[in-house]
Amino acid sequence: MKNFLVFFSLSLILVAGGAVAQNKIYKTTDSDGNVVYTDQPPPGGGKPMDLPLLSIVSPRENQGSVRSLGGRPASATTTDQPQLPPAAQLRQTYRAAEISSPQQEQTIWGTGNSITVSVDLKAPLLPGLVVQVIYDGIERPARSSTSVQLAEIDRGEHTVFAEIVDARGEVYGRTEPVTFFMRQHSVNFNTTGRNNSGN
Repeated sequence: MKNFLVFFSLSLILVAGGAVAQNKIYKTTDSDGNVVYTDQPPPGGGKPMDLPLLSIVSPRENQGSVRSLGGRPASATTTDQPQLPPAAQLRQTYRAAEISSPQQEQTIWGTGNSITVSVDLKAPLLPGLVVQVIYDGIERPARSSTSVQLAEIDRGEHTVFAEIVDARGEVYGRTEPVTFFMRQHSVNFNTTGRNNSGN
């Protein structure tokens, strides 16, 4: 218990060292043997302690080592983000976006239930922007490409359109929806063909 009191008392003095830097600190022992630190001279007189100077670190010295939650330096979280033009300018740039493939009302055969959606932007896709394809009302993973492959498309009628968005989901351009029809030969098509050719 005595050691704890000594350690605790000394810790308080060191923490508050800046506030009492101009005062003298004396170390005495009371009648119970407890070590006491005080800024008042003991009745019998005594020599003040020599306390080490406190180390003070300026916040500016450690700015480079401060890291964000993502593990990169805090300054990098802003400098790594692409600087995009104003939103109004982006909307003007991508307002004429359209789907060039598939074409409106196109019937698609023999592609193994897959299709490539191609988006014509009339302008380059700037860094920091992506193409978000919405197929039958479902958002597909955004890509930094104007061509997106869709697979496992069922037979029948489908609708697709695309949006040009940034990392926050802000929309700067949207194509008109395109309706297309997926047609596939039945599983008996080749068998029937071979039977007919053999007759």
